Amino acid sequence: MAKKNNVFAEQIDLTSFTWITAGASPDVGKPGCGGCHPGGGGLEYDRDGFRYDERLRKNPELAASLDGDYFQSKWDKSGVVEADCLICHLPGYAFKERVKNLDMLNFRWAIVAGSGVGLVNGSVKAGEKPKVVYNKRFFNDDGKIVFSLEAEPNSENCLFCHGPADMLKRGFSWNDHGNHDIHNARNIKCSYCHPGNKEHQLAKGNENLSTVRNDLDGTMRTCKQCHDSGYMGAPKPEHRKVRPNHLEKLGCEVCHIPQLGRSSALGLDVSTGKVRLYSRSGAKKVGGELIWFPEMSMGADRKLYPVNAFRPNLFTSKEVDGVYVPLFAREVEQAFKTVSTQFKQEALSEPLVSTTGEITVMLKALTATLKDNPRFQRVLPCYHRDGVVYHFDTAGKLTMEKDTSWAAEPNNFNVSHNVAPTRMALGSNGCSDCHAERAAIFSSWLNGKHEEGKQRLLARFFVDEDSRVYYLDQLHKYNAAKTYLIPMLFVAIFTLILFRESQAKVMPMPMLGPVLPSRMLLVVALLLLVRNVGFLFLACTGLFFFFNKINLIQIFFASPETAVTLHWNGGIVFVASILACIVIRRLFFPKINTAICHLGVSGGKILIAMMVLTGTGMIFRNQLTPELLYVCSLVHTVTAFVLMAVYAAKIYYGISRKLYSLQGSEE
Repeated sequence: MAKKNNVFAEQIDLTSFTWITAGASPDVGKPGCGGCHPGGGGLEYDRDGFRYDERLRKNPELAASLDGDYFQSKWDKSGVVEADCLICHLPGYAFKERVKNLDMLNFRWAIVAGSGVGLVNGSVKAGEKPKVVYNKRFFNDDGKIVFSLEAEPNSENCLFCHGPADMLKRGFSWNDHGNHDIHNARNIKCSYCHPGNKEHQLAKGNENLSTVRNDLDGTMRTCKQCHDSGYMGAPKPEHRKVRPNHLEKLGCEVCHIPQLGRSSALGLDVSTGKVRLYSRSGAKKVGGELIWFPEMSMGADRKLYPVNAFRPNLFTSKEVDGVYVPLFAREVEQAFKTVSTQFKQEALSEPLVSTTGEITVMLKALTATLKDNPRFQRVLPCYHRDGVVYHFDTAGKLTMEKDTSWAAEPNNFNVSHNVAPTRMALGSNGCSDCHAERAAIFSSWLNGKHEEGKQRLLARFFVDEDSRVYYLDQLHKYNAAKTYLIPMLFVAIFTLILFRESQAKVMPMPMLGPVLPSRMLLVVALLLLVRNVGFLFLACTGLFFFFNKINLIQIFFASPETAVTLHWNGGIVFVASILACIVIRRLFFPKINTAICHLGVSGGKILIAMMVLTGTGMIFRNQLTPELLYVCSLVHTVTAFVLMAVYAAKIYYGISRKLYSLQGSEE
């Protein structure tokens, strides 16, 4: 938007007048800015508080001035765009007629055309004065009209603007059999989830790219709030097949919006000076039929959420102080026209300017056409795309570097509609819905989190960060295999320990001496009992978690969260009993080995120490990165099974040996 006061015409891009019809994308049915902005405010009054049309009639010289509100405008002929309440509140509103009249610069008559009470003939844009033929059957004898308005807008009215806009941002559609939504199928209106008040403040969710009314973020009910309370009959989910920790790491939308059936815009291309929204690969256009899977992005609450990772490109000029000044569309268009014959659109899902050769041609054209432009301290055209900025160095050679400017900020649009029913959600067919080679959830998040993520996932040797990311991705994809591999590890270690014990010499019990602090022996015995009970509790709850036995957890505990809390509290008690036992043994029985305190197994200290370290990490999970948390969980699980196998083998061998000795004494 142009500034109010300008020194030269080159400073002026969109004025308050031209902004109303700018930004249209006819290929996806998106109107210009004024179509969805209902009027009033900046569409009716200038930045000094005067109505545009009235002021320009009194001061026609303003149209020839460098005033950003009036430069080359026709407010005196077009009229202003007054607030149109009917866009939202009138069932059957003719939105296309409104947009059509705005495009013809019939601003004053847009309400009449949209409401359908009259037919507007003529176009200010064509130099005509519009005339209205009113439909008299809508009027009373006194010339007044009464509209049948809806206090809560119909969803169809919401779709006038949010239909095309959210289609390109996130593949959203409504009343669409090819891109269904379970709430839509239950006849839930937009206003049920996005209610408003008399000040027209509408409840909204948490949008990654919030640029309007951020103070209203999070004012609508969440999925959990609706479904836990049964709001409007919402079913309460049991999630019997979902591991509890998954609910801590994943937003509801991850599983319940597994795919979409309409192509979003993958990016925005301004290579020609005209805005072109290009679709995802495989779709003929934005909004075309295409099954695609959302990318994943980490939210502020450290949960993963599905997004459309939008990829814009941008041309700027870098000033001496390092500031990137965006180029106006007309400046890019002027440069492109001089070299347009050298370009050919090869891929519909890519910007026109893609290769280094094409970038070089375009930057040279911009350097020539921007020469002597008073907007810039110096002319140094730059091309921003996918986190990289291209420009010429002092020798005139094309260079590329990491883009650290505002242009490199992620453009991840939340995907929060087109919710699938439970039977189609991820996980309904088991763990392999997500933990599989073709599953995109984890690798999508890694690609977005790490630079050049796709290349990093191709690494094959565990020697650097690239490979760490690759192997972490593979661990996640084949995570379900641990349900089989780790129990096999348990059996193998159990067998090895039995063999080792059978080959070991039986050592005589050490003598305690003539004087014994009997009370301390009783304390040690109690500590060992606490240790054994604690170990049994940890083993049982741990197995419940490992094999995802939600039904057993719900039988024995109030909730999975309670089970987790009791599990790590049990771990604290278990470790405390071992430490107390060791201290007492060393103070009062220094000649006795303390191995019995830590389960009487060789390597017990190391195993328990690993359990303590990884368990502590999971207790303070919010302080760890997701990668480290995943590794902690895996190491904790493997170590727990090793410890259980060793302890079980020791107990089994001890009981078997005792029974054998008793049988021998009877004979």
